[in-house]
Amino acid sequence: MERNESTDAFADCVVRRTDHDTVMKPGVVVATMVVPAVLALLMVTVVMDANVGTVFTEDGVRAGIVTALVTECCVIGFMLYVLAGRTASHQKRDVVWTDSLVGYARSKGADVGELEKLAGKVRSRGRGPLRAVCFVLWAFSAVLLLAMAFYFGFLTGDIDDRIFLLAGVAYILLILQFLIGTGATYGFPYAHEKAQIRFTEELSARLKDRGVSVDPMKPLVGKPHWVISILLFILTLGLFSVVLFLFACRNMNLHIRNQQEYEDSLLETIIKAEGGKGVRPVEGSGPGVAAGILRSLF
Repeated sequence: MERNESTDAFADCVVRRTDHDTVMKPGVVVATMVVPAVLALLMVTVVMDANVGTVFTEDGVRAGIVTALVTECCVIGFMLYVLAGRTASHQKRDVVWTDSLVGYARSKGADVGELEKLAGKVRSRGRGPLRAVCFVLWAFSAVLLLAMAFYFGFLTGDIDDRIFLLAGVAYILLILQFLIGTGATYGFPYAHEKAQIRFTEELSARLKDRGVSVDPMKPLVGKPHWVISILLFILTLGLFSVVLFLFACRNMNLHIRNQQEYEDSLLETIIKAEGGKGVRPVEGSGPGVAAGILRSLF
């Protein structure tokens, strides 16, 4: 039997999905946000006290607290950038995902007019610009943190109160990044999965007409509660952003796992319909552990 190029493209997309999809574990995310701030608090306090020769001075504690705040802004800002990058990477994979399935339906002689329109809706939620904006805002926070580290590291006298203004700027940048980053990413898994489900429903109907029985994807990600989230964000002066960030990570994890379970079943059905025996990945073709971690971050 002649090989179906669209089937091969879909199988390759599924096998190489870890090149684009990364599941962020909540425990690791929380530790990443908390540990650096605590270390910054301790290190700056100790350095300031060593410079003046007195333990636990008021200025040392103040310097430690403000540095911990800016460190937290910098860390959370980077995590927001990673979250935006993760959705952009997933979106990039779904371009191949939908194109290969449309091609498979076309190869079976199905009418793919409506399927192509729905595929366009799945692919239209671009994340690239969002990722770039998040990176720029995070970079500003990182520069402020480095400036404060040098300032406190060599300070032997009284603290210039203008340094606290810099901490306020870092916090404002974090809130701005949250509004742009998490605000756009929080509802992405639900909206994206909804469009993908509609696509798979049309795919199922078109392939059923051609004698191939496939089920559509089932919903898993819950609808975001925008009104409650906005109210809590305002009442907590932006601190609720941390909770929403964790919700965004959780919802993206749910969608990734939902899609992976669905595509495994879909790939198996297509292979059987094409008279194949399965997929045999090429050993050693994937990236190493270190490369995989770096790719998931950048």
